[in-house]
Amino acid sequence: MENYKLISLKVKGFRGFPDRAGEREFIFDNSCTLLLGIQGGAKSSTLNAIEWCLFGDKVANKSATKIDERKDWLVKNKTSSEATVEVTFERDDGEELKVYRCDRKRRGKPSFYYQTNDGTHEDENRLAVLLGVELSDYMSCIYLHQEVINALLVQEPKERRNALDRLMGLTNWRNFGEGIKNAKATEQFKKIDEDYAQINHNIETAKTIKQRDLATAKEEAMTHDIAEK
Repeated sequence: MENYKLISLKVKGFRGFPDRAGEREFIFDNSCTLLLGIQGGAKSSTLNAIEWCLFGDKVANKSATKIDERKDWLVKNKTSSEATVEVTFERDDGEELKVYRCDRKRRGKPSFYYQTNDGTHEDENRLAVLLGVELSDYMSCIYLHQEVINALLVQEPKERRNALDRLMGLTNWRNFGEGIKNAKATEQFKKIDEDYAQINHNIETAKTIKQRDLATAKEEAMTHDIAEK
């Protein structure tokens, strides 16, 4: 996301933003923004809204986020009929990227879409490519969650390793390496070599038998005065 900067956020009915309070809009026109408020004042919900708008319901999944508090995590405010979030980014060249998400589909309007200069799109995978960031890396490098910080400082070595992987954007590479290890590739290659050796042995055996049969047939033909040619 290094080519984009956040310029605005509109949120309604999402977690700490009940829809009875109307739509809240945040403008980020300074290099640094400080969110200050009481406990339960929707500070975290502001960050969560951006996260949910970009990555959808995966952010409400403990297995996807590796964050314990995301178990049974609610997207919509309990008193609201729906949750909607709109996030606008601006690229270095001035092009805007607007992303919209709603927790339910309205008639004639998709629950998710994003807009650029070349039109409106609904492909979430294409947005991920455009932004150049996966959820795991976003949560540990852009939105550094408190559970990630906790894992870095006090958790068991395995948990610290996972946290460091997320912080450094190495999660996918670690998973790739573990996948190769779990696939037991060396054992598979050994079995392939053994199978190849067996096939080659069978071919050589069949070849030897066929050559012997041909030699026998040749000798028998000669005894019947059949020319060799």
